[in-house]
Amino acid sequence: MDAKLSYDPLGRLYRYEGYTKGVLTTSLRFLYDGDAMVAEYSSTGTILRRYVHGTNADADDPLIWYEGSTVSPGKRRFLMANHQGSIIAVANYTGTLLNANTYDEYGINGSTNQGRFQYTGQAWLPELGMYYYKARIYSPTLGRFLQTDPIWYEDQFNLYAYVGMIR
Repeated sequence: MDAKLSYDPLGRLYRYEGYTKGVLTTSLRFLYDGDAMVAEYSSTGTILRRYVHGTNADADDPLIWYEGSTVSPGKRRFLMANHQGSIIAVANYTGTLLNANTYDEYGINGSTNQGRFQYTGQAWLPELGMYYYKARIYSPTLGRFLQTDPIWYEDQFNLYAYVGMIR
């Protein structure tokens, strides 16, 4: 699988195209409210999913996912997070558990995980097996980011690291 990621002038991922053997198989566009991803569209402009986030602008806190173009109760999915902000459960509008998501310590997700938002509340790109962490892409398989840290701390040992060294 090959992919083409396109970003808007604010550096947000706005288009994702996945290719298999040179043939376009996935084409999505993303809409934002500030840094929060609030909708996904097909290449033809059809709304595929909508997202509602919490009020903490400093946190990645997706709360509700609507599947499809309507916001009817039957299309509503509640996202439940743990202390890290990882989505650990998805429930329907009646509160019935639809799925329990699991992760290892680096964010490799369980084979039955559901939803765009997963480990630490970040957007999962399933075709790539990676997370979109706004400023960079994270590979849970490698346990590191694919780009250097854009903030750049002079005393930082590894600019690609996900977390600091364990002491």
